[in-house]
Order: sequence, then structure tokens, then C-alpha cells
Amino acid sequence: MTLCVNWTSLSELNLSGNPVRSLESLTANTLLSHLHLNQVNLREEAELRHLGRLTNLIQLSIRNNAIHDLTPISGLSRMVALDAGGNFIADLSPIASMTQMRTLKVDDNRIRDLEALKNFYDLFILDAQDNWISSLKPIENLVPHEVYLARNRIDTESADNTTVINRWLVRGSTVDVSDQNPGKPYPYEDEAAAPGGDPDPAAEDGAGDAGSATGDTGSAAGDTGSAADDTGSAAGGPGDAGSGEAGPDGSAENGGDAAEWEDLPIIRGRHLFADIAGHWAEADIQWAYERGIVNGIGNGKFDPTGITTEEQFLKMLLIAMRGLTEEPVSTPWSRKYYEFALAYGYPVWPEQRSQPITRRAVAELIAATQGERLTGNDAIQYLLDKGLSSGKTSATIEGYFGDDYLTRAEAVRFIRNVITKAEHKTPQRLST
Repeated sequence: MTLCVNWTSLSELNLSGNPVRSLESLTANTLLSHLHLNQVNLREEAELRHLGRLTNLIQLSIRNNAIHDLTPISGLSRMVALDAGGNFIADLSPIASMTQMRTLKVDDNRIRDLEALKNFYDLFILDAQDNWISSLKPIENLVPHEVYLARNRIDTESADNTTVINRWLVRGSTVDVSDQNPGKPYPYEDEAAAPGGDPDPAAEDGAGDAGSATGDTGSAAGDTGSAADDTGSAAGGPGDAGSGEAGPDGSAENGGDAAEWEDLPIIRGRHLFADIAGHWAEADIQWAYERGIVNGIGNGKFDPTGITTEEQFLKMLLIAMRGLTEEPVSTPWSRKYYEFALAYGYPVWPEQRSQPITRRAVAELIAATQGERLTGNDAIQYLLDKGLSSGKTSATIEGYFGDDYLTRAEAVRFIRNVITKAEHKTPQRLST
């Protein structure tokens, strides 16, 4: 998408989910105060410099792109809310002068220390989950209302860290420092800090919290990811019985030859995501989370309607089908999943790894894991015939909506259907 936006009185703009080639035309909108650029395929820091000219910005969201460096926006002195989760950011020093910040979300990045935030005394919400942070000492004098630091390298039994955590709790803060791994290796030491690769979804808490897949997206777990988010981690198998409510791509009930398949183990407890209660995929999301397939997007949310990229879905699928394990981590994180998929002849496109995946492409990929080389409507019909999807509105080619982008909730449902209903529970190699 090339922007031709010149409404000089525009104050809020949301372009999330649309690949954007250039942000230069945005600079005419000097009154912009709220800008959302989530998952728009931002890679070049040269594009971010255009945002640096939007001096009236008070809220900026650039989640789930491929950003390494925040220097181009370091001069935005009015910024009070920044969401830069799901990127490649290792250094927060470029925003050290933004001490007016009230909400900062930098989950699912590559951050190792919080020294740059030591003077953020007005900070109300800090989300830095799914990084490599080990010490809370730099922010000991801050008293955020909400602190999310799950899945880092924090030694929660050390005196320094315990003192900080207890101080927050005594003052009534919401604090999440769960699932710490002080020995978690940092895999990016030798990686050049230049555009390249793509963020782990899973996100998805994909996201991946994928994740956040994983961060997920949310993260697929990498967490995509968070998908991987989202993300996002990965796993599979029958879980909760589900509400029985029908949703896109099949019911929440177990089916097929699930009884003959040993479920992937539950590796963590339930997560009360704030935005999935009553959702048609609620049981599927809990099932996937408990088995490490997905995380949330941070701040206690899953974002079931968020869009999934090809790399996020590929990771979730291969880990759930036990084609690969998450360790060791590759650089970029999705490289090993593409190497596996290409070796098996699957229809994936590494150069489009960070692009949203369509439901048609999902059908082709799932069919490939079953040893079927099918494309387009043939792949869709295969899923419908095998009970791996019941479409979005009906179990027909038209009702499947192959051109639609895959949501995080749909990704989880597809994965669960494969694990519980597909003939092959492990990836099959396509014949040459």
C-alpha cells in the first residue's frame, strides 16, 4: 500500500494489517496524535524517520513488524503511549529521554536490560514479557500500576529482584514475573542489528503472547511468539471439551481418530485471557495455550481476531505435529521451520514470511502435511472432505472464504483439527 494521506486535520489513523511501502506522505498530517501501524511490514528504520516528524504524536503502535532501532522516533517528546511489541528491538536507550511515558509495551523483543527506563517515574503500565531481562534494579524506584515481565531471565529469588517485586506488590501494583528462566541463552549475540528476518510471533504472551503466536502472534512460541503469536509456542491434541458452540472451521469437539493419538502434554496452566470469554474459539485457545502452541499479545489479552503471518502459522503447525522442537532457536527464528518445510516440498515462501497468510494458503499447507500436493480450491475441498474445516459460513468452497487472511483464533482451530482429526499426525514428505 502506498499512502496518499493528506488530510491535514486528521488526528487518529489506523493502518494496521496493511503492508505499507512508504510512510513519507504521513508527514503532511502534522496534527496526528494517535497512529496505529501494527503488522504493516515495517522493516527499514529509514521509514521510521518519517514518523519522527509527527511531533504531535501521543500514542504510537508499531507492533509485529521487523524493527530493530527506535532512534528515528526518539524526538517525539509528547509520546505517552508506545506499543512496539513483537519486533527485533534490543536497545531501549533511544527512548530514554521519553520520561513522560505512561504506557510502554515492548514485549517479545530482544531486550536484556531496563536501564533506559530508570527515570520513567510516570510509567503506569510496563509490558516487557518474552525478552531476556535479568535485573529489575534499574527500575527499582518506579511504581507502575501494572508490570508484565513473564518469561524473561529474572532470578525471582535474588535479594535485589525480590526487593523490587515486593515493593510493587505492597503498593498495590499488578505484577507478573511468572515462568522465568535465568539460564535462558541469548541467541542474538552475533546478529547484525540491521533489517532482516522477522519477529517471533507468538507470540504470541504469541504474541506470541502469534504468541506472542507468541507472542506469538501472537506468538507461535518463540514468542510469537508469541503466535509466536503472536506470537507464539506450539503443541497439539484434544483439550477442553469445548462449549459445543459452532464456529468457523469445525466444532470444538474432539473428532476423527483422536482416541488413537497420544495428546501432546499440558505444559502450563490455564490463562484467563481478558478478550476470549464467550468467543467461539475460547476452548481451542485454552487448549493451545496449555500445550504451549500460542501465547497472548501482552497485557492479559490474546487478540483472537488478529491476523496471522505465514511464519507464525508454519511454526505452530510443525511444532504441534512434532516435526520440530522449539530448541535450538535459529536466527532468524523462523529459518529452521522454512528449511524443514522446503525440504518436505511444502508450499511456503520465505520471502513472504512476515506477510499475512490466507485461508487458501493454509489449506494448501495442511494438505501438504498430509502428503497431498493440492492447490487452490482443490486444497480447500480436501479440508472440507476430511473434516479439517467446515468453512466460515458453510462447508463449501464459497463458504470457506479462501481469500480471507487467517485470524489467530482460526489458526488455533485449524491446528486443533489437524491434531485431532487428520489421518497423519506428523508431517508427511511430498513426493517429488
